Amino acid sequence: QPIDFGLQYFCSHCRKCARECPCDAISFGDKIVFNGYEMWKPDVERCTRYRLTNAKGSACGRCMKTCPLNKVVDADGALLIRIAHWLGIRATRLKPLLVPLASWLDDLWGYGKRNPAKKWWFDHDLVKGVAVAARGTNGRDINPQRKVDPSRHKIAYYPAASMPPPDEPGPVALDRKTALAMQNLLETPEQARQRAARKGAIPLHYIPTPPRNQRPG
Repeated sequence: QPIDFGLQYFCSHCRKCARECPCDAISFGDKIVFNGYEMWKPDVERCTRYRLTNAKGSACGRCMKTCPLNKVVDADGALLIRIAHWLGIRATRLKPLLVPLASWLDDLWGYGKRNPAKKWWFDHDLVKGVAVAARGTNGRDINPQRKVDPSRHKIAYYPAASMPPPDEPGPVALDRKTALAMQNLLETPEQARQRAARKGAIPLHYIPTPPRNQRPG
C-alpha cells in the first residue's frame, strides 16, 4: 500500500533545492496546476540553458544533491539517517516540528556540499591542445544564509498551448516574455478543484497546439 510520509508537506516547508539552484529555476512559491497536474513547476527553459550552455561546468543536479530526503537508507547506513527515516514515516503528527529541524540539521552537517573524493576525473580544460586544471568551473557549496523574496522571483511557464505543433519541421524560438506572464494565469490547486466541482471548462492553455494541417483557415 502507498505510504503517506508527508513528502509534500516537507517540500513546502524546506525549499533547500530552490535556495541552492545556481540559476534560480526552482520556485519558492506554492504549488500550481500545470497542464492539469498539481506540482511545483520549475523554469525548465532556464534550467536547460544553464545545463547545456554553461561553459563553466557540465550538467548540474544540485537540486537532487542538496535535497534532505535524497539519501540512501539501508541497514548499514548512518544511524541518524535511519532514525530520521523512521520518524519521517511513523511520526507524521510531528512534521511541523521535525521538518524545520531536519532541514536545519541537513545544513549543519554539510549535506549537499561537494565531495572531492567523487570529483569527476574529466574536470579539465583544453588550452592549446594541452589538458590543464579547470579554472572557470562553477564550484560552489551550500549557502544556508541565502534569502530570496518569493514575490520577486519570476518563473517562466510553457504550458501545452505554447508548444510548437507536433509536425513543425524546424526549430521554434521561445517566447519568454509570454511565458513569464503566464504565471498570472495559472490555477492554484484550490481553484482547480473548485472549477472541477462546478464542471467548468478547462483553461485554454491546457489544450496542446494542434498540428499545422488541422488549424482553422
